[in-house]
Amino acid sequence: MFSTIVSLSALVLVLNHGPSSAQLINPAPTSNLTLPKQSKLSPMPWDRYVVNFQQATFFEAWQFCQAAGLRLATVNSPADTELLEKALAAAKAPQKGAFFIAGTNLGAKGSWLWISTNRKVGTPYGYTRWHPGQPDNSGNNEHCMEIWYVNGAFWNDYQCDKKRG
Repeated sequence: MFSTIVSLSALVLVLNHGPSSAQLINPAPTSNLTLPKQSKLSPMPWDRYVVNFQQATFFEAWQFCQAAGLRLATVNSPADTELLEKALAAAKAPQKGAFFIAGTNLGAKGSWLWISTNRKVGTPYGYTRWHPGQPDNSGNNEHCMEIWYVNGAFWNDYQCDKKRG
């Protein structure tokens, strides 16, 4: 079982405790990021997520996940997107926010990969949710994927070393 973290604006951590995810593990003591105290989980699928708002870069979020035995979230289907949207709404995430997820093209420019599963973005189901005109690699330095949470959750490429929030 794996836990999934979505690094969200002001680093919102979304941990999925569903059938395809794992148990919550405490982070390494050297991490500046912390997990919220877990509250009781309800039977609703989006309530299997725990959301925590903290600022972090893509690398900090990834490192935190690794130290905690977790992984940044992948989005492989419309159902995944819907669950993330519901989790963010339930956590009262800002309606205009940007949140890192596990996509990056750091290994091969233009070829997006989920670092949490080592699969090409869009495989095996062909699902992508790029915002119109994205990815655009603005400034020639946008190599990490985020979710834009504005009237739905759409993907955007963004600078890996910039904190969200």
